[in-house]
Amino acid sequence: MTAPTAWRAKAQPWLPPDYDDDVVYAVRALTTGTANDGQQKLAVRWLMYVTGASEEFADLSFRVGGAEAQRATDFAEGKRFVGLQWRKMLHPLVTPKAVSGEQKAVTRRRRRAAGQPQITEQT
Repeated sequence: MTAPTAWRAKAQPWLPPDYDDDVVYAVRALTTGTANDGQQKLAVRWLMYVTGASEEFADLSFRVGGAEAQRATDFAEGKRFVGLQWRKMLHPLVTPKAVSGEQKAVTRRRRRAAGQPQITEQT
């Protein structure tokens, strides 16, 4: 595996991020639900790199300049927002609360009606 330190910050937020074969396979395995522990961690770490939303890969969204810089700032902030929403799901305060069996059934029916995948409860 290529050393993660090879992942470099880009001068402009729209430039393609660094990646290697391990990242490609990890993201594909995560997407298909077949990723092992190491691949899961690599894919999530790479997502944090791409979005600049972790402490390790923090990227200031603000870009200096005129109207073009404003567009670059907006682009960078959009990427950062995605990463922060991912990290938010790891925060203890958003852990789902225990719900009754009837509430679970209603949620399952709504998800099914909306054509959304069914989610199994994690313990």
